[in-house]
Amino acid sequence: MGNRYLEYCTGVCQCIVSENWQLYKIIGVGGIGSGSLYWLSKLSQRFPKTGGLGILGIEQFRLGHDNGSSQDISRTIRYMYHDASYIKLAPGSYETWEAIESESGIKLVTKTGGLFFTPNERGHVALIDQLAKAMTAENILFERLDGAGIHRKYPQFNVKNKDIVGLYQKDSGFVNAGLANAVHTQLARKHGAEILENTKVTKVAKEGGHVRVSTNNGDYAAENLIIACGAWNNDILEHLGVKVSITVTQEQVSYFGTPNIREFLPDRFPVWICHGIHHDYHGTPINPGCSTGIKIGADASGSVCTADTRTFQVNPERLEAAENFLQEFIPGGYGPELYTKTCLYELTPDRHFILDSLACKGLPNVHVFMGCGHGYASLIGKIFAQLILLGSTEYPISDCFRIDRPALRMVDVKEIINLSGKKQQLPPVPGWRAIKNSI
Repeated sequence: MGNRYLEYCTGVCQCIVSENWQLYKIIGVGGIGSGSLYWLSKLSQRFPKTGGLGILGIEQFRLGHDNGSSQDISRTIRYMYHDASYIKLAPGSYETWEAIESESGIKLVTKTGGLFFTPNERGHVALIDQLAKAMTAENILFERLDGAGIHRKYPQFNVKNKDIVGLYQKDSGFVNAGLANAVHTQLARKHGAEILENTKVTKVAKEGGHVRVSTNNGDYAAENLIIACGAWNNDILEHLGVKVSITVTQEQVSYFGTPNIREFLPDRFPVWICHGIHHDYHGTPINPGCSTGIKIGADASGSVCTADTRTFQVNPERLEAAENFLQEFIPGGYGPELYTKTCLYELTPDRHFILDSLACKGLPNVHVFMGCGHGYASLIGKIFAQLILLGSTEYPISDCFRIDRPALRMVDVKEIINLSGKKQQLPPVPGWRAIKNSI
C-alpha cells in the first residue's frame, strides 16, 4: 500500500504513516485495556478526521483469558476507601458503567450495599475512623454499626455477641468483570477499533514523534500508546528504559455452594470486607445467572511470583482458612466448595494506582496504568481517552497516582500494603488462628 499522509485532530501536524500505523494503540486488552479501547473509539467519533481511525488493541492471549487479574464474575465497586483520591473517582466509575450498560443493554453492575468490619481493639477503630473521615469529607452517607447492629441488618453475619465495629455504605456492589471486558471490546469494534489476539509484543521503541511496537505478528507504529498489561507492564516498560517497583502475587478466591441460596442473593447480602490483624478477607453475594456460590478471598496474601512463574495451583492452606472463616463468621454461607481460582495482583509499594503518562521520561504520548481496581476500569479507560484526545480530563487525578512519586523509588518485594493502608509483612498463607483470635 505504500506510505500515505494523514492530517489528524486539528491539523496541527502531518505524519508519514505506513499501512500498520494507528493513532492509538493499547497493549493489553483486559479490564483497563478494553475500557480504554472502548472510550477511545467512542469519543474519537467527535473528531471528523480521526473518528474510528487507527485504534488497535494488542492482546498476547485470547480475549477473556484468565492469566491475569481482569476476569471473574464479581469485582467490588465502592465509595468506602480510606483515601479521598479514590472516593473522588467513584462517582465517575458508576457513571461510566451506566453509560456502557445504556449502550449495550447488558447489566454489569449490581448494587448490594457494602459492609466493612473489624475487631474493636489494637488500633483497628482508628481505621474505621479514617474511612468515616474520608467519606464524610466527600459527603458520602454511611452508617456506623457494632456487632449487634451488623447482625440486625444482616443476620447472616455471626457477630451479634462479638466486639466488632463496622461501617455500612448503601451504594457498594460488584461488577461482572469478565462480562464487562467482553462488552467493552464488542462495542469498541462497533466504533471501528481493531483487536489482535494471541499477539505478543517483543519490542517497543520511540521513533521520532511516534512509538513503534514490534510483535510476533508484525510491526505497528502509533502516535499514542497505552500500556495496560498488568503483571507484564514492566516487561513492556523496560523497552523504554523504565521500570517501576511493583510486587506481583498469586492470589485466589473461592466460591462455596451455600444451601441457603435466597439469603445470599444481592438483595439480601452485601459485599463485605473484614480487616483482621494480618489479613483482610473480602467477599460478595451470589451473582445470579453466573454462579450459585458466595465468594471469599484473602486480600494480598498470596506468594510473590512473576507473570511467568505463577503456578495456577490452589493453595490448600489458604482454602482451608477461607472455609474456617466462613464457618465462624458467615456459617449459613458455607457449603461445598464449587471452585477456587487464582489470579494475579500487581501492587506498588504504597498500593496506590499508577495512572500517568511517561512525560517525566520524555514520552508524553505513552500512558500507563498499574494497580488492582477493576471497579474503575471503564472510568480509567475514559480518563485515558480524554487525556489523549483533549489533553485533559474532567476527572480528578491525584498526585499519588504519578509514576514519578517518591514511593515508587522504594523497592521491597517482601513488604506490601493491605486494604487499610497499613504496612505488613507478606506471609505464605493467611493464618486462620491469628484472624480468629483478633475478632
